[in-house]
Amino acid sequence: MTLPPAEDGTGQTLLGRDDFLCSVRAQLERTRGGHGGLLLITGEAGIGKTALTGRVVHEAGRAGMTVLRGACWSADGTPGYWPWTQVIRGLRRSMPTEAWEAAPEAARVMGKVLPGGGTAEETGRFELFDAVTTLLVTAAQHRPVLVVLEDVHWADTASVALLEFAAQHVSLERVLIVSTCRLVEVERPDHPLRDRLRSLVARATTLTLTGLGAADVAELMRRTVGCAPDGALVADVLRRTGGNPFFVQETARLWAGGHQLRGMPPGLHASLQQRLHLLDGTVADCLGAASVLGRRFRTDTLASLTGTSSEEVRRWLAQAADAQLVAHERSGDVLFKHDLVRETLYGALDARRVRQLHAAAVRALRSTAVPQDATLPVELARHAHLAFEELDRDEAVELLLSAARHAESRMAHEEAAGHYERALDRLGEETSARRVLLGLHFGTALQMVGEHERSWRVFTDAAALARSLGDPLLMGRTALTLYGSDGLGDTTVLKPRVLRWAYEQGRTASEDTSELPLSQTSLARHVAAAVVAGARAAGDDDTLHIGLWARLQSEWGPRAAVDRRALAGELVAVSRRRGDRWTEHVAMSMCWVAALEAGDPRFMEDFHAMVALGAADGSARLRLHSVIDHSIIHALTGRFAEATQLLDASESMNTPGANYYRYFSSHHRWSLLVLRGRFAEARRLLGTMRAQQHPYVDLVEALTDLEAGEGQAAPVPGRGGRRR
Repeated sequence: MTLPPAEDGTGQTLLGRDDFLCSVRAQLERTRGGHGGLLLITGEAGIGKTALTGRVVHEAGRAGMTVLRGACWSADGTPGYWPWTQVIRGLRRSMPTEAWEAAPEAARVMGKVLPGGGTAEETGRFELFDAVTTLLVTAAQHRPVLVVLEDVHWADTASVALLEFAAQHVSLERVLIVSTCRLVEVERPDHPLRDRLRSLVARATTLTLTGLGAADVAELMRRTVGCAPDGALVADVLRRTGGNPFFVQETARLWAGGHQLRGMPPGLHASLQQRLHLLDGTVADCLGAASVLGRRFRTDTLASLTGTSSEEVRRWLAQAADAQLVAHERSGDVLFKHDLVRETLYGALDARRVRQLHAAAVRALRSTAVPQDATLPVELARHAHLAFEELDRDEAVELLLSAARHAESRMAHEEAAGHYERALDRLGEETSARRVLLGLHFGTALQMVGEHERSWRVFTDAAALARSLGDPLLMGRTALTLYGSDGLGDTTVLKPRVLRWAYEQGRTASEDTSELPLSQTSLARHVAAAVVAGARAAGDDDTLHIGLWARLQSEWGPRAAVDRRALAGELVAVSRRRGDRWTEHVAMSMCWVAALEAGDPRFMEDFHAMVALGAADGSARLRLHSVIDHSIIHALTGRFAEATQLLDASESMNTPGANYYRYFSSHHRWSLLVLRGRFAEARRLLGTMRAQQHPYVDLVEALTDLEAGEGQAAPVPGRGGRRR
């Protein structure tokens, strides 16, 4: 297929990029033939990645492809999965109804994850990744799909993980993903995206853009300012800019304005600063304030931030637009033409002015932002963090906590952990119950992303502070939170020690401590009983639900079924008061299990009530739990094939961070093998369970031998230590 020379957004040919355009066209042709994949366009800031991507979009649109775009922002000010949220919103608008309905499960998952898309409960990471990929592949069955993700070096880690997953699964589909990235910015050893982006480069077709040659520099200068430079000037500009197109354009504008280049030091920021100095002072100040808001901002928000009228701000922005520094979008937002302009303006502000503007941005956003804006909680948290002492500490902490909860509702656990960590930093040296609770939230978030050892270091600090504060209820809540946490990474055996601290703080002076309970279960039972009693007296449902949950976990035994069912019933009621459907659902599960254990045939009524709640809620997290319980019911009734099928489904729905799900899954798979007499396979699972730190793997091994009719009989301790 013969195509005319490529053009840029002005209708002119794209300079110095012929070879790259041939590669792009070949990639698009392969995609239309069913061989998609990932195209990574890399290079330094201003090198022309956006211009080349624009050509890719133009070529794809002309070829009848569906084009979907998502832009990454600075990670501190963007919700998790933000570029993919933009992509899926665009897909929903462009996809025929029948195509969207052809993947109902994936569409339903996305309805829960997209900001503003419903309850937005936690969704398993694999399930989310699979849903996005399924929708792209389904759309490609109607028309080839081009996905453009810009500035991936600014993406959150979860978005890059999703990009990596999607790239693996579209190589034989009519889906091409084009991503732009400044790889040089993520090469430092401590950058969170370094390893993931290296992995992406290994499986992508990579186009690395370089500077323009002398002839193209001369032509770009002519296009920019309308007159041709002489050879000596072109050579000077090429030396100073390295042929970087953005640098060349900025330098050309200074030259056209009659400014000498010889005294100007090489480098983009120097040329930008010199051009900014040509602006009216009030316009430059306005743009400096706007740089704090981000690359895209609203006029009314900027007016509130600067304390001036919207009319005056519009007049200043019109001058900035004439100077090719900003552009007005159809939505009414204003956009810096290049983020390097914003970076230069932001970098020119002194530190105190930056903090003051961030504090003012909190107030401006609260007064002008649309409440439904999915980025608002994260933007408020970003400004609160960067305002430092210019914003009231309590207000800043509350904004960071709000953003953390918002992130958790979107399954963006890495983002949530970052907000919790910044909230702890903002508390400074404060030693209070609030710091303890923040530490517990932070540690739990770290466990959800698989940072188990770090989570236990955070738990260590929280537990030590709780102990020093001398509040038995707080100490008990801390101990029970740790008791319910994944023990993987607890290298200092903190969990039993904290339970002992809580037991000692909670006992009364008259209690006999001559027989201090030694096992974790016994300690947890005593601590939970004290916490439940104290929380009931104080009317503290948040602490009460933790105490009840811990009592349920510590009351397992052949004679405890009736008591457990009563505890589970109370936990259901407490969860309803707190609006916590997840804990309510788990407590209802505990109800049917206790009823079954007690031999009550009405256990199926409790089971169906739990399933009904999960169906009514519709969230993936509750659905996962219902699938697991359905698998158990099938196993108990001998329907092993159905039980195994549901177990496989639950593993695909689950997030990889929480270890306890993994060893539960292995335990359930072991039980299915033992029930079917497949003991060799069951034994092979024991090594996996040990690696997952299953808490009772030795007992599981003994039960395997017992069920297989192997091993020597051993006396079993009875009550009071008697052997039988």
